[in-house]
Amino acid sequence: PVSRELSLYNHKVYKFAGNQDPSMWYSDVIYANGTVMSFEEYAESVLQIQFANSDWKSPGKYFDHLQSWMALFRRDQLLM
Repeated sequence: PVSRELSLYNHKVYKFAGNQDPSMWYSDVIYANGTVMSFEEYAESVLQIQFANSDWKSPGKYFDHLQSWMALFRRDQLLM
């Protein structure tokens, strides 16, 4: 799961480097001033919000399964 998110993050950074359009789908890896977030910053500011939002739908099935486990166990009880 982390490697999948890291791969997506790297893909977004690569796409942004080629076309720095802040309106594109990959622009959530940048700050308002145009600088690129580190993966850790991206995880804290983007992924954490997505995981907390019950209306957000992941394009993959992993998140759906993970969300079920997280309803049963605290985050510190899961090794991810």
